[in-house]
Amino acid sequence: MLPPVMIAPINFEALTATDYTIGQTIGTWRVTSNQVSVITDPFNAMNGNNYLALANGTISTNLRTFPGRTYALKLAYRGPGLVHWWRGESNTVDAIEGINGHFSEPDGGSVVYSDAEVGKGFLFMGRAYLGVPYSPTLQFTNSFTLETWFEDLGSAIPPGYELISDRDHDPEPVNFCINIVNNNGDEGIGITYHDPTDPSYPESGSDDPNFLDVSRYATLPTSGVFHHLAATLQQIAPDKIQIRTFYDGELVRTKVMPGNFTNTLNEEEVTIGSAYGGEDLMMDEVSIYNRGLSVSETKAIYQAGTNGKFDSVEYNVSPSLSLAKAQVLVNGRTDMVFYGSNTNWQSQTITFTATGFSTSIAIVGLEPGMLLDAVSNTK
Repeated sequence: MLPPVMIAPINFEALTATDYTIGQTIGTWRVTSNQVSVITDPFNAMNGNNYLALANGTISTNLRTFPGRTYALKLAYRGPGLVHWWRGESNTVDAIEGINGHFSEPDGGSVVYSDAEVGKGFLFMGRAYLGVPYSPTLQFTNSFTLETWFEDLGSAIPPGYELISDRDHDPEPVNFCINIVNNNGDEGIGITYHDPTDPSYPESGSDDPNFLDVSRYATLPTSGVFHHLAATLQQIAPDKIQIRTFYDGELVRTKVMPGNFTNTLNEEEVTIGSAYGGEDLMMDEVSIYNRGLSVSETKAIYQAGTNGKFDSVEYNVSPSLSLAKAQVLVNGRTDMVFYGSNTNWQSQTITFTATGFSTSIAIVGLEPGMLLDAVSNTK
């Protein structure tokens, strides 16, 4: 038998890192539903620098085949790199790493569980929060993503409140923080860090006139409804940090400021909820990833809505595997359904026998966390 011969591989290294929508081509493949993203990220790529975030998209190709011949589709795949996940399903459990939280209710505040966007969630009333103890896995120096559903319940107490934060007392290092500000004309969603070795406002270019480094999307969330919010923070040069803000599935702001994450590290607990304010709010599916999510992934999570970003059946077996699910279709028929390991690359070979001179193959994202690298066909 002749050894396999590679046919029409997808060379992600040759592609521009951007989002690809319906009708656009990725090598010899075409996007046929929703959208996908090619990401440049050498820290997480299997080989080289680029890989594909399949999200809830579909990529398809038509192969020239010969009836009766056996072909193989080779895939390298993995999950999204979710490292912490506090769902609020009537507990304070971190479903991934087990860094469980504890409620703190100073100044008469309170926390209860209530119906939220995906099942149950945290209802914070007054000054109250979920405290998560220090862990090295909550200290980030390269790229990471904060992601959550939240609902402002309309108490509207100036100057605002924080959703999630890893910070020491002012003006000490801040590794990350998301806040909502409504104070004397300064308003909107802020994504924040603080490197105390760098210049402060206005030299820092921060959107807020204080010691923090802030990228602020100048829109206040409407109260009484759940919104999806994600923020990616990435060290793009030794002295530069990029922040991208995603609101209800759309990239709404990108900003670069001076700083180095190694100078932002601290050993404070992470707070989720109204630790530094008195707003009544709900939070659900609070998540931290050890990589920057793409536009396609955040959009797919938002579009999943109340269904959540996971396979509910697989979640009961393995929460980490439930995040990345896809299927391969050969001539429109399901050939295989597979789940991606949350942080490790895997490989899979799917074989099929051609029945005609042309065979269609599609890879369909069923849950938003699937990443692909080195997709190829052999005969």
